[in-house]
Amino acid sequence: MLYRIYTEDINEQGLEKLVSKVFAGGTGFWRLQKGHSLIIEIVLPDIQDEKVMKLANAVKKLNNQEAVLVRKIKNEQWIV
Repeated sequence: MLYRIYTEDINEQGLEKLVSKVFAGGTGFWRLQKGHSLIIEIVLPDIQDEKVMKLANAVKKLNNQEAVLVRKIKNEQWIV
């Protein structure tokens, strides 16, 4: 499963710490040119909606936002 959390491009260090607390492993960020947005992308072998929503709510609180967008995208994963 692929999850994307869209937030403002602020407090990158705080976001990195937050993501690494919830999900072990590396982190990656993709910045959109317009609007100074930041996307946290998480790829998981199974559905973990509750864990992702907990992270999204923590991101919203950390960045003092009214809302963040969360996308859940079904995908096939291949490990080679």
